[in-house]
Amino acid sequence: MNTKIIKIIVFSCIGLLLLSCSGNAIYCDIENQTINRCSGTVFNRLEISTDSLQLVTFIKKKENKKGVSRLNINNIDSDYIIEEVFGRGILKSFTLLPNREYLLLHSSIGDAATAELTIRTDSVSRIVYASKTSCR
Repeated sequence: MNTKIIKIIVFSCIGLLLLSCSGNAIYCDIENQTINRCSGTVFNRLEISTDSLQLVTFIKKKENKKGVSRLNINNIDSDYIIEEVFGRGILKSFTLLPNREYLLLHSSIGDAATAELTIRTDSVSRIVYASKTSCR
């Protein structure tokens, strides 16, 4: 009887752990040039850094704002604050630079693993590559 209870507890913990890891999953819709949450819930915080870490930017949902589950990085929704870490502070807008690689980190749910997404831009700053293009 005790081993049965222990097995139930162990498998429940493993199941919850696996479930929580998928909570922050994101992907890039290259056609629409958006970053999307797989869960459909809103973004609370997204970190964007260049491949050389010269530019690190946080996109954070404003308090008491609705937020969105689909972000166009070159046209950030007004429910969000754009904050550059090394330099200019709070920004009014953000634009991806041409011919760059970016690492996007998403961690809106505290206990879930941080989701990573790599994107690359072309000479006119359009996203042409993403390491994950769907939730599958």
